[in-house]
Amino acid sequence: MRQIKGVLISGKEEGAFFTGLNWVKEQCLEKLGFEPYAGTLNLKVTEGDVSQVKALAKEKGVRLLPPTSEFCEAMCLRVRIGDIEGAVVLPIVGSYYENIVEIIAPIKVKDRLKLNEGDEVVFDLG
Repeated sequence: MRQIKGVLISGKEEGAFFTGLNWVKEQCLEKLGFEPYAGTLNLKVTEGDVSQVKALAKEKGVRLLPPTSEFCEAMCLRVRIGDIEGAVVLPIVGSYYENIVEIIAPIKVKDRLKLNEGDEVVFDLG
């Protein structure tokens, strides 16, 4: 397993919309084994770490396929934060963050781990 460190930051509030979509919930349950909490944990990481996450996602990732072209595909890569199983979500779009990773999980990770903006978070890539 590869460990990645990031700093908790606020997102654009788009994660809750994405994770609330029926097709996303269904595919996460089927392909990742959990229904995601409505929202994502956003971590700012180094560019080198983002490159590693993206490379691993291409190799071992799980693809979320939208039902229409209105939405984009996304690659998911299993991760673990402490005892929480989740996944990094990488939307396949041109205008996506350069050094931000978004993590989904079946629970609100921020509350469970009592995290605040600016806290360092370590996660293991699976």
